[in-house]
Amino acid sequence: METNGTFLPTPMYGQAICREEQHLYVVGGTTGYQYSIDVHVLDLKTLTWEYLLPRLTNSKVIPDSRYRHEVAYFEECLYVFGGGTNVSAFSLDVLPTFDLRDQCWRLTQTHPDTSTESYPKPRKCHILVKYKQCIYIQGGTNEAEHLKDLWKLDLKTMKWKKLKCSTEKSIYFHSAAVTEEGTLYIFGGIWESESVRTNKIFKVHLDVPSLRTLAWQAVDYYAPNLSKLPLSRIKEIGIPPLIAESLKSVSDVG
Repeated sequence: METNGTFLPTPMYGQAICREEQHLYVVGGTTGYQYSIDVHVLDLKTLTWEYLLPRLTNSKVIPDSRYRHEVAYFEECLYVFGGGTNVSAFSLDVLPTFDLRDQCWRLTQTHPDTSTESYPKPRKCHILVKYKQCIYIQGGTNEAEHLKDLWKLDLKTMKWKKLKCSTEKSIYFHSAAVTEEGTLYIFGGIWESESVRTNKIFKVHLDVPSLRTLAWQAVDYYAPNLSKLPLSRIKEIGIPPLIAESLKSVSDVG
């Protein structure tokens, strides 16, 4: 896909990206020798890049350059989570924040988990997903240890909460996605030792699924071969039409 613009991003890796409507934001990264905290935005309709140069008269701080961080958009701001260099990882109690309204950097102080008065440990190579007004981070690594914990940050209140579930082993360099109903899927990455890669997938419900989804899962669990029957027979059994037709469509694709 060809893009255009006066100031295209420098070729790098380890950037963080997020999308909000027709805009794709890219923050930071490294060439392998130099690190960046530059902010670029791609208009997905015109495919035009723009470099969002910080207005130093408004910016009270320019954050440390970094890679393997994550970024989330919320209420006209880009919040940067963690990341680091090859020898360091940044903390998550204070978040570098790029305000898109006046194009400046500031620092956002977050609040600890009230039950433990603790914050997530510094990390890079973690995953982040956004669901409703919250972000969730999991895993990652720092210079001292690899991590497997799962944390939630409410972007309205800026309060952290450590969730009780975690992956069976510490994991980093992994990927994740979240569904519209709040089901988090975590895939791949490196387990504990740097020599162990995985293709396992983990599922976590961040929210209570809809009744339809729960019914679908129950049917799939108790009758895994149901989709092999003719559609008319599935309906005769008493399976609701929406689930019956979905079962057949999945079977046809498979």
